[in-house]
Amino acid sequence: MSLKFSRILSLASAGAIATGLVACSEQTTSVNPITPFTMAVTVTNLQPADGLLLTPVFLTPQNGVYDMFDVGSPASENVERLIEDGTTQPRIDAAINSGGVSNEATATDGGPIAPGESRTVEFTVTSDNDLTQFLSYMSMVIPSNDAFIGNDDPQEIDLFDSDGNPIPRQGATAIVVTGDDVLDGGTEVNDEAESSTAALGQADPDTGTDEGGTISQHPGLIGSEREGSAEPGRVLTANPGGDFTATNAADIMSIEITFE
Repeated sequence: MSLKFSRILSLASAGAIATGLVACSEQTTSVNPITPFTMAVTVTNLQPADGLLLTPVFLTPQNGVYDMFDVGSPASENVERLIEDGTTQPRIDAAINSGGVSNEATATDGGPIAPGESRTVEFTVTSDNDLTQFLSYMSMVIPSNDAFIGNDDPQEIDLFDSDGNPIPRQGATAIVVTGDDVLDGGTEVNDEAESSTAALGQADPDTGTDEGGTISQHPGLIGSEREGSAEPGRVLTANPGGDFTATNAADIMSIEITFE
């Protein structure tokens, strides 16, 4: 939204030209101020106590064109690093270098977010800044080979309405990421091997078997309702409440947004 200017010229009479010009010089430009807001984004792991964890969540305001990934297409190198190893810095660098995001692109502090835990990040946003109109997020779901959550549609989460008013999202209006929203990166075979599965003992990054696939809805952890194996794999053995494909399964994460 651009600044609006109004010009007021008032000449009461031919004999008041001088007075009118003085008024003109004082009132020529009237600027409607654009209020900067401090936007707080709070993410909460909604999994049960014996469920799955989340890596630090990548968050950034952006312009509605910036696109991190596309379902049906291969993941980029920086997305692969986030969804296989939970490494956010390459994604932050790529986002800022894209020119489509706020330079405040960041990730939540601390290590993995356990079930029930919340983390908050603050950003400065204004309704007239093209780079602070929408919000993007991404996080690896762990333990897993390359399961993750994130918004494919860059305009899914709008921050301002058509009049430039901020859109808070709290309580009943909070964004909820469900089990059906969990994606498979298609970068690594879902073998749940101890040596290649984050949070199960993987010691080095990028150690799994390359899959060479594309991003899609996750088929489910080994032994989950959707995957269908008779016995749970390593992930559900360690985290029995983590079957995000189960009927009435717990949700994955909430996103609450407030403005001050």
